[in-house]
Amino acid sequence: MALGLGGEVGEVQNNIKKLERDDNNQLKEDRRNKIITELGNTMWYFTGICNQIGCSLQEVLENNMEKLSQRNQ
Repeated sequence: MALGLGGEVGEVQNNIKKLERDDNNQLKEDRRNKIITELGNTMWYFTGICNQIGCSLQEVLENNMEKLSQRNQ
């Protein structure tokens, strides 16, 4: 799952690169849809990792929010 997540993150990055390189930073519907599709794929793997370690997406988000709030103190 972790390797799949890494690959999908690379696909998101590749589409962002193409947005800058090929599309002159003009987000067109086709590129937007490709990015959304790849983000969905990353979420599938991310959720799979959460399931394997026995946590929820909510738990991950809450943990991160707590960590970030402590940085601002």
